[in-house]
Amino acid sequence: MKVLIFCFLWGATCASDLCLMLSPAEEAALAHAEDHARKNGGRAKNPGTLRLDGIIYSHEKSWTIWLNGRSIKAGEPTDMLRILNVTPSYVEIVWNPKPDQRHQICLKPNEVFQQTDTFP
Repeated sequence: MKVLIFCFLWGATCASDLCLMLSPAEEAALAHAEDHARKNGGRAKNPGTLRLDGIIYSHEKSWTIWLNGRSIKAGEPTDMLRILNVTPSYVEIVWNPKPDQRHQICLKPNEVFQQTDTFP
């Protein structure tokens, strides 16, 4: 039993002072998402799509989010978007996909914002 616990802890993902222990199903889902992002070049298939893949949150100045398969850490510069707020359950973003377009959106993990050029 001690050997299994040691192996599980050894394979855990650690970020800063926060250490996350993932279940086998969570590890498999993370590996699948990483493989999918690598195959797609870390980009959404539609350039008008913004997808929040996940959030790891320690505190307001220590977090990592994944947008369209790309990781973004607190304080890291980003193109076309400004991160307004990150919480453990959602992210608020201002996204400028084109110079004449501006979208202020709030996404939870696994949610997708789809830009459309037509209006009802």
